[in-house]
Amino acid sequence: MVELIFSILGVIVLLGVVWGALCMVTGEKNIGNTIMVNCFTAMVLFIILLSLFNLHGAGNGSLNEAVPMLDGLERYGNTSNFLKSNPAEFALNFVQLVTISLLVNYISNLFGNGSSNNIVGKLIGRIVIDRCCLLGGNTAASGSKRISSAQAKAIMFNAAYYANSYRDLKAAFGYDVNRLYNHYVTYGIKEGRSASPIFNPIYYLNNNADLKRAFGNNYVLAYNHFIEYGCTEGRASSPYYNGNYYRIKYSDLQRAFFSGGITANAYFNLAAHYLQYGISEKRKANYSGYIPTGMGQIANTVSNNNLGMPVPSGGKFSRKSQDGSWYGYHDINRGVSASTPVYAVCDGTVTYKQAYTVYSGVKKLTSYGNFIEFTSSNRVYTAKYCHLSRFVGASQIISSSQTVRRSGSWGVYTIATRSVKKGQIIGYIGTTGNSSGLHLHFELRRNGTRIDPTSVIGGLI
Repeated sequence: MVELIFSILGVIVLLGVVWGALCMVTGEKNIGNTIMVNCFTAMVLFIILLSLFNLHGAGNGSLNEAVPMLDGLERYGNTSNFLKSNPAEFALNFVQLVTISLLVNYISNLFGNGSSNNIVGKLIGRIVIDRCCLLGGNTAASGSKRISSAQAKAIMFNAAYYANSYRDLKAAFGYDVNRLYNHYVTYGIKEGRSASPIFNPIYYLNNNADLKRAFGNNYVLAYNHFIEYGCTEGRASSPYYNGNYYRIKYSDLQRAFFSGGITANAYFNLAAHYLQYGISEKRKANYSGYIPTGMGQIANTVSNNNLGMPVPSGGKFSRKSQDGSWYGYHDINRGVSASTPVYAVCDGTVTYKQAYTVYSGVKKLTSYGNFIEFTSSNRVYTAKYCHLSRFVGASQIISSSQTVRRSGSWGVYTIATRSVKKGQIIGYIGTTGNSSGLHLHFELRRNGTRIDPTSVIGGLI
């Protein structure tokens, strides 16, 4: 009977050991550490108590047989004599004692860890979906786990989402990107506010038991942890987003972003994909299946809050204020050929236009010449790309060779409108219209107000 009991206990304990190991590999390190510490503490205390009180004759025969060490101590008098007289039996009893201690500790952790909030389901989910331990997938990210500060801002902050999520902020700042971002980094993070469907600090702590125990309700530490480790560990970070779930659920994303291994950049690109495409495609990125709604056009979060270069990197920037104000027209001048491309600074739509006048009975390009009017998908930014040599994605009504420099009235041909992605080539630098040489006349407005492009576009000189 005793052997059967210990056989059953052995199987249960083996499962407990596996459970503890899974706790460790799935990020529940605190639970794993607690299991081991409590286990050995209970074992040592039990031996000390038996030695101190030297329990001769304690219990009856069945109890002595069933409890490790008790029968040996009864027969040999104390722990020292037991060890010297029969080390093999002492070792066996020691293992049995560890087994019982581990079992008791395992059960106490399993049922006593109230803060874990359905830890069984969480661990099974992490094992099967997140970590793919049972599916043969990778279990840890290679290389650096930290995403950069720029990447963090790109996926963790969206002005439209932030304003629409909190009426007090929308009333105070409208959709002013800079003021909203300043509020977020100064107060919002500490207050536990969410500025993106990717990250919600309250959810992040409440759904990662180890972080809740480690950080309590310190949302700044939660924010920093996500940047340092959480994003690359693919943790559940908001009601809408769980990196590992999103990665495993869609094989096309697995192939696209993780063919070179599990890295910080791969997880950043995965989060960026969700914001740019996944939401609009109604893809589910968390077990809950929630999809953000009622937040306007936020699928372009990465692009619109971190504008890209309108010209190849290193473009020389000079301000030329035609109206005498700081926010005059802005030219990005480059001494390059007409084969130099210009790019969409973020996701949005472009409208191809030609400004013309009638000169000596012939329609010729004037003023802006070949120009493009751009509107970001969230309608925060608008821009003009002027004096282009040619368009990409649209034909021309008037040839670029037919151009004249003159003032006066002029008309506009609207040729076509189409959607574009950030970084997509939309045209080429030229000198059409009222232009004295090859350059890109680039104007940028935010919420209708002309702004200095260098204030929101990195890389411009």
